Amino acid sequence: MSDSSNIFHGAAPWKLEGLSVARLSEQARLIKLQLPASAPQNAVVVECFTGTEGLNELFDFTIDTLATSSEFDPFALIGEELSLRLLLANGSFRTWHGYLTAVDALGGDGGLARYRLHLQPWLAALGLRRDSFVYAAKHVQDIVSEVFADHTTASFSFEVTQEMPVRPTCVQYRESDLAFVLRLLAEEGLSFRFEHEQQSPNGSSTGTNTTPSHHRLVIFDRAATPPDCGLPQIRFHRVDATESTDAIIAWSSRRQVATNAVMRNAWDASVLQAPTGAVQSALSMGDVPVLEHYDGAGAQRYADSATAARRAEQQLVAFESRIKRYGAASSVRQLGAGERFTLTQHDRYEGRKFLALRVRHEAANNLGAQAAQVLEAGELEKGSYRNSFEAQPAEAQVVPLWRPKPTAPEAMVALVVGADDDEAPTAVHTQRDHRVQVRFHWQTQRAGQQQSTSSGQGSLVAAGRHASNRQSVWLRVAAPVAGPNWGAHHLPRVGSEVLVSFIEGDIDRPVVAQQLYNGQDLPPWSAGTDSSANHAGVLSGWHSRALDGSGYNQWIADDAPGQVRTRLASSHAASQLNLGHLNAQSPDESSRGAWRGSGAELRSDAWVATRAGEGLLISTLAQERAAGSVQDTTSVRGQLAGALREAQKLSDAAGGAKALALSATALLQPLIDDIDPQKNGHYPGSVNGQDAREPKGGEGAGSREGQDPVPTFARPLMVLDAAMSLNMATPASATVFAGEAIHWTAQAQAHLAAGKTVSLAAGKSIGLYSHEGGIQVIAQDGPVSVQAHTDELEWLAKEGFTVTSSNDEIHVLAQKKITLKGGQTSIELDGMNITLKMPGLLDIKGTSKSFVGPGGKPAKLPALPTGIAVFEEPPSTAPPPRKFKFSV
Repeated sequence: MSDSSNIFHGAAPWKLEGLSVARLSEQARLIKLQLPASAPQNAVVVECFTGTEGLNELFDFTIDTLATSSEFDPFALIGEELSLRLLLANGSFRTWHGYLTAVDALGGDGGLARYRLHLQPWLAALGLRRDSFVYAAKHVQDIVSEVFADHTTASFSFEVTQEMPVRPTCVQYRESDLAFVLRLLAEEGLSFRFEHEQQSPNGSSTGTNTTPSHHRLVIFDRAATPPDCGLPQIRFHRVDATESTDAIIAWSSRRQVATNAVMRNAWDASVLQAPTGAVQSALSMGDVPVLEHYDGAGAQRYADSATAARRAEQQLVAFESRIKRYGAASSVRQLGAGERFTLTQHDRYEGRKFLALRVRHEAANNLGAQAAQVLEAGELEKGSYRNSFEAQPAEAQVVPLWRPKPTAPEAMVALVVGADDDEAPTAVHTQRDHRVQVRFHWQTQRAGQQQSTSSGQGSLVAAGRHASNRQSVWLRVAAPVAGPNWGAHHLPRVGSEVLVSFIEGDIDRPVVAQQLYNGQDLPPWSAGTDSSANHAGVLSGWHSRALDGSGYNQWIADDAPGQVRTRLASSHAASQLNLGHLNAQSPDESSRGAWRGSGAELRSDAWVATRAGEGLLISTLAQERAAGSVQDTTSVRGQLAGALREAQKLSDAAGGAKALALSATALLQPLIDDIDPQKNGHYPGSVNGQDAREPKGGEGAGSREGQDPVPTFARPLMVLDAAMSLNMATPASATVFAGEAIHWTAQAQAHLAAGKTVSLAAGKSIGLYSHEGGIQVIAQDGPVSVQAHTDELEWLAKEGFTVTSSNDEIHVLAQKKITLKGGQTSIELDGMNITLKMPGLLDIKGTSKSFVGPGGKPAKLPALPTGIAVFEEPPSTAPPPRKFKFSV
């Protein structure tokens, strides 16, 4: 059709205004247009129309009209459903319903005007709405139904014979509803067509768009049975006024080479493999080699290999259906896209069934010769209809081609969300494999989305849809190291902001890649130009909080030049391990405090335990740059060897003086041997595949050139090595226990001091031996008592023996007899007798002498205490006795 600038050019003898209203009525016309009840009836006459309809595409009709009433305003009908009716050979009408989506004013003259109207299905409106939405655990029917539920004019049905898989995640992101729906249907191999009500709506439309449309979207799979054409058998015949039925007037065929093999696979992280499906066409295409369409992109697209094979098969069907196509021209007014028919009276395809894929309609109204001359349409006065269509064999299945999915952005930010419980939010919301739920910023419900308007056009999302849009599917969390039961993870907590990436740009395959700081969640130990910290940012590490916020765990690495340190800390019992240049620093502060010392500090307000199953060495002997062996006991062995020599000499001297020898000295040499790498204290030839040789010549790989074995303890010993002095102090009590022997050796002096009492108790013997200098027993205040409870008490002196009482008496008491000897003289006090024995003179001197009569009184002896101590010494090899009776 020509545009408005040249419609009325030429030397036509008639003007448009010369056409009377009566002559432009719709009576006995081939084409009629029915308007809504709100519009003036018979206000417009159809001049002509063209239209296309096809499988898996939206129909589109362009209608040129003449308005016969000045009150007719087609612009007021935009968005309303109109009905285009075409007269059939039997006197009935075929009807197409569609919404007026655009109006072109083509000009006018006098009381007449020409308009071009554009009709499209209700589905076209979905292309005008762009949205972002997340669906979880739904199949395609549910998702499509939810999208259509937002459009009150939607009329649709499903003819799906196969069970559609449930999609764990399906995201519509910045995509129109139409593109989203068409993409989903193509991915699942579902096709669609439109069916129109053939009963006239009789102007029942109210113009409010609150009722479903009079045309229905039918979604079907490749196994569904297509409907038959209204003229089920169509002749291949000429078209003439004498013919009573419509016919096909032209027929052509085409064959082409197409993809003949399809393979699909995608990685599935849940089973650590890629389910694969591959199919190859059985159709013959000559000598064409295998032309495979391979798609190995994406992740977790297929639940198993069967699903992948089904997807591959449906794509192969889509390719195969395009190998053989037919084109035709006809006058069959009943023919619609997606309908079957049987071709008759054709010499080659007689009786064959075909399926119409796409139909293009063209029709002109019979407006008469006068109108045809004015409108410059040479054949219009006759009234005519023609179409052209594309078809395929009816036995071939219909499957749409794959529609590419929009590539997702490189990354998006989101917030980690918890269970839908606002009153008691949880700090951690996760699954066994540490997946979390997130909410993107575009999932936030907007005020205008609380409910839909009555027209279905006033809001982007209808009521109820965004209530579930606030939920999220479970997302995997990327970790710096991950493997089979090993790795590292820092689980994002509820409320954390995360960076979400998409595997291979697939919007349906999000994964949490990183966690982010923001204006509310600042990093621990934050520093910089806008911080109050007293450094430029030398602190790094890791800091966590208890789920209830009551405590923390942290690891700090301080990289200040010349003051490096690290701290491993827990708020429980203020437990810390500090290494390096120790500075004071509060757990929640970024500033570095005063210097507290250097080295290593292990502290806790609760217990501290050190356990070593194979031995423990604690030493204050410096080892330069920690380059030597870990259990280097060279200094300890020298000290113990010196102690052994000293103790052995004293033990031998004591034994020679008939004193108790130091029998525990015999234990020292085995101890020294067990920590000496040249004897028992070394590793075997190799440990875990590496030669156990002591480092030589510094650090690094070159230090492995030594020949000496690496020292270790032959038995689980605890060795304390103090380079200067070993000090122990406690304000309470100290206990030292040895199951065998305690050996104390001092090369100089050993002192034992007690503020009150010193008690020595031995189960058998106590020996005191002094090699030089003597032994002194002095009681500054109080008696000195030396007692032998069950045996003799012997005092022996090579020189003199003096017993002196400076201020009182000396009493010598015996139960039976006292004998005093000096040289060859003795005095015996035996019972009631006194016997003096001497070889010489008995001389008794005194200023006075008195020998009185006999008398007697027994000596009063002090009672000696008695006691029993029981010592149990189970054999070192035999188990202790059990279930034996004993008495003491």
